[in-house]
Amino acid sequence: MKNRSKVGIKLVDFGTSMFLNEANFSYIQSRFYRAPEVILGDKYHFPIDMWSFACLVAELHLGSPLFAGDNEQEQLSLIIRVIGPPSK
Repeated sequence: MKNRSKVGIKLVDFGTSMFLNEANFSYIQSRFYRAPEVILGDKYHFPIDMWSFACLVAELHLGSPLFAGDNEQEQLSLIIRVIGPPSK
């Protein structure tokens, strides 16, 4: 029997699964949670999952998506406005 006085959130499915040696995909994350390196078409690794998680936590706290762009260009513009341009 579950304790009905406890409230919990379960997060599942952080995107498309892939093996480490597979090529990177351009659509790996939902747009509002897409990491800058994915938007820019750069190589990516595990940190993109932390980016998505942080965006989700911010959305839960704020009540709306942190970076709610209508397309990838606007998405990147919103990210740059908040955290600055990406490093070379």
